[in-house]
Formats: sequence, C-alpha cells, structure tokens
Amino acid sequence: AQTLPSLASGEALDILQRYLNLRNGVADLIADLGHGADPSASLANFETLYQMRRDLRLEHLSSDIYDAFYADEDKRAEYTLESIRIRQRTDITEAEKTQLLAELVDILPPQARQRRVREQARQDLSQRVEEAKLDGASASEIFQLRADVLGIEAAERYAKADEQAAQWDQRVEEYRAQRQQILDLHYLTPEHQQEQIAELQQSHFNEQERLRIPVIDRMRDQAAAKDER
Repeated sequence: AQTLPSLASGEALDILQRYLNLRNGVADLIADLGHGADPSASLANFETLYQMRRDLRLEHLSSDIYDAFYADEDKRAEYTLESIRIRQRTDITEAEKTQLLAELVDILPPQARQRRVREQARQDLSQRVEEAKLDGASASEIFQLRADVLGIEAAERYAKADEQAAQWDQRVEEYRAQRQQILDLHYLTPEHQQEQIAELQQSHFNEQERLRIPVIDRMRDQAAAKDER
C-alpha cells in the first residue's frame, strides 16, 4: 500500500488475501489427511497429494498467479513422479532406465536442470574413477579423468584427498596389525590387553581420530568373524 500505485496495490492485496486463504486451505487438507500419515509412502499417495494440492492452489489463485508462484515447483514434482515411475518399471533394462532419466532432466526449470546435470556428471565421474582404480589406473590417469570433468583445481583437491585417505588407511592397517599382536598375547588379561590397545591408539592417532577407531575396530572384527564362519 505504501510503495505501489493504488491500482497495483489493490491487486497485490487481493493476491495476498487469496494466498492466505490458500494457506488455510492447505492446513485443512493436511488435517483431513490425518496426523502421522506419510504422503510419500508410495507413488500413488505422492501423486494424489500433488494433484490435491495443485487443485487447491488453482481454486484460490488465477492461472497466471499460479504459474508465477508454482510453475517451477510443479516441474520439480513432475520430475520426481516420472523418475519414480521409470525406476519402478520392469519392462525395460537398466540402461534404458538411465537413458530415460537423462532425458527427463529437460522438464526441470533451468537452475534445477543445471544442478541435476552437474550432480549426474559427478556421479558418473565417481563411478568411472572407481572402475579405473579397480583396473589399476595410475594417479595421473585418475587426475586426468577428474580434470576433464571438474577442472584442474577440483582435480587437485581430489588428489590431495586421495593421498590423505591412503595415508589414513595405512595408519589404520599398521594399528590393526599391532592391535592383533596384543590380542594374541594370551598371557595378558583382557584388562591388560585393553590398556595396551588404548596406549597404542594414543600413539597412532590424535584425539579427534581416536573417536573413529572403536567403530572401525567393531566393523572389522565383525567382518573377520563372519569370514571365519
């Protein structure tokens, strides 16, 4: 009312009132659906809720206002719905699903489409890197794979992270080997073994790193016990 001409301010206030009425309608819709219900529990429920919400919005807003407010949101919802349908199909191959999902990106709004394309490129790159590592690719070959997609600076950051991860893995393996040696000393009581293992952890890892060690030990011990069975 203070910043717009009288005709425009009247229209804006009318839109505001319609929007407030819509919010009340949405609250009533949620109440009608029942507390504790999970509308995303299935594709059918998700689709039904989407259509009910869309109808409610169109009931309160004109089509041009609806588009201004919700067109992009609708496109994202349609993308989600169709992607679920594609993934649930049993009459096509995984490769065909991947192709359909790639084509589906075109229905997204421009910014969301760009984000999804970047995310997919990173996912594809991650898979290619893992496959290359399994095939024995060198560090320089891995670097080039990443640089082609992400650029030199990002590839350098990943290379540094790989180096740090490799150093961490080596330290953990050295600790695990020495820990096993302590556990193999059967003349030590369990209490003495745990005391020596605690000292071993302090000598190998800083305070923050030591928080991770019990989880690693538990997972590795469980895997080893499973292999023995």
